[in-house]
Amino acid sequence: MTLFDKLDKLELKELLVKCWMTHDGAWFYNAVKEYGIDAANKLNKGAINNLSVLEMQRIRKALG
Repeated sequence: MTLFDKLDKLELKELLVKCWMTHDGAWFYNAVKEYGIDAANKLNKGAINNLSVLEMQRIRKALG
């Protein structure tokens, strides 16, 4: 039995959201430590700009 078999839809969604938020927070924290807040914010905004196009495509596809 796999993890996907053990979790219902809500549990799987919550797990994925928690994992992503942890990753995102850790990435930003380490970017601040390494490069400072201004550079980390600049990198974060660049990532958001790049990802927003892909995320909109995925949302549109999911909505049909």
